[in-house]
Amino acid sequence: MQKESNISFHSLNSFYMITTLEKFSFFNRKLLEHFDKMPNLSFANVTKTDWSMSKEESDKKTYIKPFFKKITPYYNKIAKQLGKKRWGWRAGNIWFQQYNEKSDHHWHNHWYANWTNVYYVELPDRSLTTQLYDTLRKKIINVKLREGQLLTFPAHVMHRSPVNKSKERKTVISFNTNINMETK
Repeated sequence: MQKESNISFHSLNSFYMITTLEKFSFFNRKLLEHFDKMPNLSFANVTKTDWSMSKEESDKKTYIKPFFKKITPYYNKIAKQLGKKRWGWRAGNIWFQQYNEKSDHHWHNHWYANWTNVYYVELPDRSLTTQLYDTLRKKIINVKLREGQLLTFPAHVMHRSPVNKSKERKTVISFNTNINMETK
């Protein structure tokens, strides 16, 4: 009979990053035009998203190229800052989500990625930003952001979009990344 192993938890400080994009208003309006043309798909309690679109349908995600063209210089800076000597990054899944009144996204994390990213296209109320959960301290972290900002945090961190109590819509683009963080 095998003896069960004991697991002990130890605190390890981590961080999240906020990047502010310049001249984002026109860019965000263009993104919304792309989303308006997308099929009305939902997921859980998210009002509209392309999360469940098949790879065969990915050509309908017309916002991806302009989005990555806009954020690449910013993300290069993030990767370079983290990697110091050798750096690089690669994006994985990308999807948009829209939250109408009473819409939310439950606690979850992201698999197969180092970092989770949320870009705020529409944010009618700053209380609607992504909430992070510190598992060891059992504490919710309310990150204060605004439209045109990108939130980047470790992909294993539990997070959610709180219930939209506003009558206005919230829109985000979420994507996963892996960053080479070699320092030597």
